[in-house]
Amino acid sequence: MYTFLQENDMRVGENGEVTRNGKTLAYTHTHDCGTWTIWPQGDFSTAPTGFDPAMVEIAWVNVNVCGDCGSGCAPVSRQTVFGKEFDNLCAGAVLAFSNPDAEALECVKKLLEGAKC
Repeated sequence: MYTFLQENDMRVGENGEVTRNGKTLAYTHTHDCGTWTIWPQGDFSTAPTGFDPAMVEIAWVNVNVCGDCGSGCAPVSRQTVFGKEFDNLCAGAVLAFSNPDAEALECVKKLLEGAKC
């Protein structure tokens, strides 16, 4: 993943922000147990150009339902993700990919490539 980020002029900051041209595209975190999560940022109401139906399905599997993490925000009651409505999503990150497999990682890469900067 880090090679992909470097090849696409993206950087990971000290707090896990993935940025390009000064804009935050995602946040990433490696957990103590060796697992990791990436939370792409943006408007996910419609799929980006070149996003095939299989990618949409992968994104839907990775919607970030509010887990009451204690950050003090309230969940979004209803949100559209790539044309499908979901309830009770995290207000801070609509999508969360934890330990993404190869297909999910390709989905994340497409999301980051399509981010507006």
